[in-house]
Amino acid sequence: MPVSVGIPFDNTGAQYNLSAVVNNNAFDPAKYEQYSPMFLPITYIVTYGTIFATYPAILVHTFLWYHKDVARQFRRRLKDETDIHSRLMSKYPEVPQWWFLVLGIVSLVVGIIGIEVCNTKLPVWALFLSLVFAVGFVLPFGILQAITDQTFSPVVLAEMFFGYTFPGRPLALIIFKIVAGDTAFAGDPVQR
Repeated sequence: MPVSVGIPFDNTGAQYNLSAVVNNNAFDPAKYEQYSPMFLPITYIVTYGTIFATYPAILVHTFLWYHKDVARQFRRRLKDETDIHSRLMSKYPEVPQWWFLVLGIVSLVVGIIGIEVCNTKLPVWALFLSLVFAVGFVLPFGILQAITDQTFSPVVLAEMFFGYTFPGRPLALIIFKIVAGDTAFAGDPVQR
């Protein structure tokens, strides 16, 4: 196997054929045993290990260094700020809170209808869990990106969590990780 590539391999050294181990949108262990175990290059292991190490580091760093700033910002409004950006923004009317509530409810209803109608094998409660997942990471990762211009996403953690919770459901995994990771970081070019 090449050392630095972004694809998994089968036992013959060819690119892994994922459709050979999936049957009716679900992982088939019998087909997996018949086809081949998945072999990952060393760069996958190093990359995933680094990503898993960053999650607790970012959360702890955010809490230790920025918990006072975060608490202060939750108590303030845009009109309380005195920098040039807040003065420029104060000339525009704020979007009413009910608009965000209506948009959120409509999006949630469309999401529930989509996962129920399309037989994705994703339970509705898992959709809510993915939203909680995204909300939990948006603040620490947003602070990190604003200060350092480093972009992180909880997609890998969402994949691992969902893979252990609902093994053998690849389509449901994709939906869960899109909602959990890309909802919070829709502009993340790395995830595209």
